[in-house]
Amino acid sequence: MSLSRDDILLDNIKEALALYQRSLVWATTAALSGGLITLRLRDKNPPAISILFGTLSAPVAWFLAQVVYVVFGALAFGALERYRRSLEELNPSPEIFDAIQLFPSLATLQGRFFRLGSVLLPLLVTYISWIVEMVSEGSQPLDVYTVIGGLFVATILLTPYAAILLLLRTLRKWRPKK
Repeated sequence: MSLSRDDILLDNIKEALALYQRSLVWATTAALSGGLITLRLRDKNPPAISILFGTLSAPVAWFLAQVVYVVFGALAFGALERYRRSLEELNPSPEIFDAIQLFPSLATLQGRFFRLGSVLLPLLVTYISWIVEMVSEGSQPLDVYTVIGGLFVATILLTPYAAILLLLRTLRKWRPKK
């Protein structure tokens, strides 16, 4: 059995697109879970959250949802970058490129609504949950360290998804070189 370079690159493209989609689904799940947990955090003594075979306090569960959101966002970006690199290495003919664009993935959808919305939804839900949490905790006056910390956290939460949006824009304009 001999494998050609093109066959391997096509397999890489398919797997990267599938990983991108799975990662975004998990990131969205984490973001929505974090948003729902935020509603429980309004209570002074929020009830514990059942997870698999145990329970976690609501603040710990919320923090874990934020970590999962960031990790899967970074994984989605990595998968999309691998797709871009494999696509450039393959440099398919226009017919093959059109066939690749038919692969069922959120990254290859023709319309902007789902392609971009699948990236914006977890981002917006996470920012809303952070704003709700900051407002509910906001009885203290803001100091410079709180503002700097908030900007740092906002940057961490935004970076993978902003990178995905920029890469999706680049991929939308990409065409095979002749």
